This record gives sequence, C-alpha cells and structure tokens, in this order.
Amino acid sequence: MLNRTYLFNAVSHKILTYKIENDKLTLVSDKKWFAPIEVQHSGRFLEQFLKTEEDEATSGAETLPATVVPMPEVLQVSSSLKDVLLDNIKRVQENKEYIPQATAINENARTLIDLAKTEIAYHRIKRVNQ
Repeated sequence: MLNRTYLFNAVSHKILTYKIENDKLTLVSDKKWFAPIEVQHSGRFLEQFLKTEEDEATSGAETLPATVVPMPEVLQVSSSLKDVLLDNIKRVQENKEYIPQATAINENARTLIDLAKTEIAYHRIKRVNQ
C-alpha cells in the first residue's frame, strides 16, 4: 500500500506512511492524515481505498513474497512467552527483589507483542491490496 495511489471518497491519495500505536492504525497520504482507527476494524476502513489504473499496471513489480509461518511455531512461541510471564508473576509474588528483572522481561514481551500486532496489520493491509 505504501507509495501507491488509491481513490478514497473520490479523491486520489498516495499513501506515504502508516503507524500502529496503542492498537490504532494511522495512515498518512499526500493529502491528509487519516484519523486513527482500531486495528481490529482496519480491514473495513482499508477496503474503501480503491486501486487506481496506474497502480494496477505497476503493482506486480512491487509485490513482495508473503512469508508464511507455520501455525505450530506461532503457538509454540506464544505458549513459551505465556510460560515465562506466568513464571515471572510467581517469582515476584515470592520475592520482591525479582521485580527489576521481571520488569525487563515484561518490556521485552511487550516489544514482541507489538511486533506481532504490526505483522498482523501488515498482513491485513496486504490482503486488502490483493
């Protein structure tokens, strides 16, 4: 979707960038900043962007191959992360001196979760563009 031109409400917009923050997607075009929308509802919003004829002709050259992650690996990572976080809660309850280490692990877990949300949003955007 980036650097491509779409029609939105009968106005041509070239998408310059996007940002996902606090579960909200913000799109920026050459004409305006679109109001943040919850990522879970972004599919309906993105469906309103219609490819232009110019973009249709050049879209094949810019398509990146999709990366498929087997579901068992995703579930394994999710399960491992959940185990680590639950173990942290138990350790903090038993020993308050463990709080700084648990805080660092929590920050890393939050980063992994934000990365996963970004990947999900990317795949949703890509699906809308296909």
